Amino acid sequence: TAPERNLETVLQDIADIGTALDTKLDTTAFNTAVSAIDENLESLDANSIGMSVDLTGLPAGTHSVPVAITLPEGCELVEDVTVDAVLSATEINQ
Repeated sequence: TAPERNLETVLQDIADIGTALDTKLDTTAFNTAVSAIDENLESLDANSIGMSVDLTGLPAGTHSVPVAITLPEGCELVEDVTVDAVLSATEINQ
């Protein structure tokens, strides 16, 4: 198996929250495990990892949402990452 490295990463983008719902995420920081060949792993840092979630079309409620992760060439995600998103009606829309 390829060597692994754990990095503290931060969610950079939350897509399509809209104005009708308030959004709370249980976390925006993740311990992300990445595997790669040695030379790629040595140069890998948290800034080279892109993270986002897409809340498009989700109704009010609690949802376990996959985090879309973009890694540099030659790197692979060891396991999928999810975040719990709580969507609730804004005071204006209640």
